[in-house]
Amino acid sequence: MLLEPRLPPELQRLIFEMAARTHPSSMLDLLLVARRVKEWLQPLAHSVVFCPTQYLEQEDLHKKTCGYPHVYISRHAPPELPPHLRSSARHLWLINNSPEHTTLALSCPLLESIVCAGPHAKQLLALTNPPPLKRLACNLRRLFDPVDFTHPIFARLTHLDMWDFEFGSEEEWSGLASIPNLTHLAFSVIQFLPLLPKVLHTCASLRVLLMLVAPHPEGTRLVADPDLAADPRFVWMRRREHVEDWHLGVLTGVDFWSRAEDWVDRRRLGEGLRFYIDEDNT
Repeated sequence: MLLEPRLPPELQRLIFEMAARTHPSSMLDLLLVARRVKEWLQPLAHSVVFCPTQYLEQEDLHKKTCGYPHVYISRHAPPELPPHLRSSARHLWLINNSPEHTTLALSCPLLESIVCAGPHAKQLLALTNPPPLKRLACNLRRLFDPVDFTHPIFARLTHLDMWDFEFGSEEEWSGLASIPNLTHLAFSVIQFLPLLPKVLHTCASLRVLLMLVAPHPEGTRLVADPDLAADPRFVWMRRREHVEDWHLGVLTGVDFWSRAEDWVDRRRLGEGLRFYIDEDNT
């Protein structure tokens, strides 16, 4: 005779959800434990959505994401996503896609984070009811023209990873200070270094200011402002393989943002750490 489970269902669910987030590569196996476990974990397994590109086919994606669970919208996807996928999707990778794939992906109403690039990403701005985004990674100049920091997609945003490559003028970026809940901001090129002291001064809620760049021959010696170098919120870090880092981050909370947060906290505690992270020696 089968025994009834001794732990309350609420506690069982908490344990399985913690296990799935801690070991995402085991999530699909956990779905097979019992019907109730599948009901609990399936929304999490369907929370990450990738759209196909010429650079990221399904086979390559499986390798880059180490087998972590995700939904892949194929090139032959139906005109509408099933309701359970639309309601489960929280994180979207949308780069260089067709207008049909973009429309399909943006039909998910509860998206919290989006990585987007390409000519069709502008559809995000045209949505009557934009999703409640907390995290956005994109080239703002290509998404907007010009950048409008009062747009509703910024209303709840806490993390902004800017892929812009042209600095322009300080005035063009002054609107960053008007994003009401911005706590984490990353730049991808050293051309934005002159802007960083002003960003730290004007963005009152900012907790992490990240220079997330590829290796540069001059490297951190380009940071000439001693106040910038001394501010514990400023971190210089090398960008890792983006697909894997982003996917792991949205499932487990461990990504470049969390690594920068830990570094900021250690600097605030007076551990005497420099502003840059040499991840090969940490």
